[in-house]
Amino acid sequence: MGLLTKLKQFFIKKKDQPLLDAPNVHKEDEFIKKLQENRFIQQWNNGDQQMQETAKKIISVLQHEKNEADAQNRQMFSEKTKYTNVPININEYTIYINTITVNGSMFPYILVYPKTIDENCELIVDTLNTLNTHSTKEREVTFIDGAEQIGKYVRSQINAPMLYVYVPRENENEPYYQQLARECFTSNDLKYPRCDLLVKQSILDAQKRLKSISGKDVSDKIVLNGYSTSGVFAQRFAEIHPEIISKAIIGATTGSIPIPSKDLDWPFGIRNFEELFGKKFDEESYKKIQFAYYVGELEAKETSNRRDENGNIVPMHDISYLTISSPEDIATRYRAMFGINLNERFKNAINWYKQHGYKITSKIYKGADHRSFGKGYAHYEEYLKDLEIFYQEGINGEGFKKGKASADEIRTDFDDYVR
Repeated sequence: MGLLTKLKQFFIKKKDQPLLDAPNVHKEDEFIKKLQENRFIQQWNNGDQQMQETAKKIISVLQHEKNEADAQNRQMFSEKTKYTNVPININEYTIYINTITVNGSMFPYILVYPKTIDENCELIVDTLNTLNTHSTKEREVTFIDGAEQIGKYVRSQINAPMLYVYVPRENENEPYYQQLARECFTSNDLKYPRCDLLVKQSILDAQKRLKSISGKDVSDKIVLNGYSTSGVFAQRFAEIHPEIISKAIIGATTGSIPIPSKDLDWPFGIRNFEELFGKKFDEESYKKIQFAYYVGELEAKETSNRRDENGNIVPMHDISYLTISSPEDIATRYRAMFGINLNERFKNAINWYKQHGYKITSKIYKGADHRSFGKGYAHYEEYLKDLEIFYQEGINGEGFKKGKASADEIRTDFDDYVR
């Protein structure tokens, strides 16, 4: 039975049927199994006819490229093939997969947009969101992740172009490029020195490609989007390159909001900014960015194996205690200024921005935890509405304001916290 036949059979299965008939999967079927288990592809299958057709065509692209790569003993999308660096028209969307990175001057990316985009539209930009131990070396896994991101985008039906930039990290000994850790700019013999500039060049290239393919003018400003790991990247990238950003939508990074103050070194402050980046911090451009921060009300309840200054177990997603991303001396000083408690720190940092004249809004999603915007998607529809409104209307609209639950209302204590 061919791969395409198996895919077609998958799309007519009922929801309560198993994805695979047998527990033991043949080697040639492993790629199909990964696609079948992709949560958004499953949701596509349960969507309307257009969504199902879009899913089938995207999967056929991945399937064809996987088969060709295996036959030629090469990585997926590793050279200019049928689907690489050429626009792929899939129903009402166009997808452009860029892997030819011009002598390492930029990172690979996937650009996707509906044919109804407006003139002078702004590109929404996100980076590959992975666990800190996840390697992006395996392109098969990377591009399946890309298919999931496209699935999120298609499902959102937002009339805007979307760019996903792959920021590689091939082993745990490399700096944490995907969160722009300080070591990305201070270590010797870096594989990707100034990886922020590679991301910026990917953005500029995608803007040029979008204009060329769509025939429409494209704004030189972007809307920077990120959640968790990619949210930390967005926080830090916005400080380094504020001149290209109009809006920043950042989720689940409550304990690591950078403060453009000379009271702290980078990444939580800007005291040594010029030393690291060879330029002065662009305060004027940074103050023009419209920030939207959001988090689940229960973010702080998921615990880790790390402990705070008082010996208490800290939340899993408190980046200030993640030493591969946040230097311990700077993080300790940051917590002393804004609070050891994760949610208290979020509240105080947001208020600092407001008091110093920055454009910022915040939203607490009631009953949500870190996974509510990920695997479970319990609050994903509400988030999509906020994203679309904020993209169109910015800080003066109702995006990330519905329910009037802001950082001021977040709980700063939990009776059942593990100590």
